[in-house]
Amino acid sequence: MLELAENQLRPILLDMVKYDADHRVEYLTAKQILRNFYAFGLITDITQKLNAYKRENNVMLLSDAPKFLNGVINESDTPFIYEKVGSYFRNYLIDEFQDTSGFQWKIFSLY
Repeated sequence: MLELAENQLRPILLDMVKYDADHRVEYLTAKQILRNFYAFGLITDITQKLNAYKRENNVMLLSDAPKFLNGVINESDTPFIYEKVGSYFRNYLIDEFQDTSGFQWKIFSLY
């Protein structure tokens, strides 16, 4: 019986341990995805419905403003938005600068 375990079962067990070690990350990732799969689908559905509503009603969220302004400003030297405002500032105070996005910085840096 000991010989059977040593010669036949031990190699199978070692293969199982190696397989687990080699595929552990994929297994844990799949497990986490399956745990949140319903929520991902729900978020996707809500996002699609929100985008459809924005298109149909010609509205945008405040969070859409940086992307919109980036598209308007594009690569121009003097963005017309600053010209339209007609105000000039010598100093700025930027609170929470670490939260400034690339879009926001681009809009600000052109001025």
